[in-house]
Amino acid sequence: MRENILLTLAGIALAVPAAWEAIQALAKWNADETIILFPKIRLLSYFSAICLTLLSSYTVNRLMSRKISHIDMVTSLKAVD
Repeated sequence: MRENILLTLAGIALAVPAAWEAIQALAKWNADETIILFPKIRLLSYFSAICLTLLSSYTVNRLMSRKISHIDMVTSLKAVD
């Protein structure tokens, strides 16, 4: 569970700057004489997206940990042979 949360945090750390750059690039590419976009994304939007992602990841991890705890690993590994 810790590993999945750490991977989620790493994904968020990489995705937020990438999303910012993508929004800026789209605004530049779509600009012409008739339409000029000035994207304004509030900090609250980023914060709510991060919280929703963390909540979803945590919920999925909790649900899956219940299922995984009932698996007999020795029998599962022997079944592959």
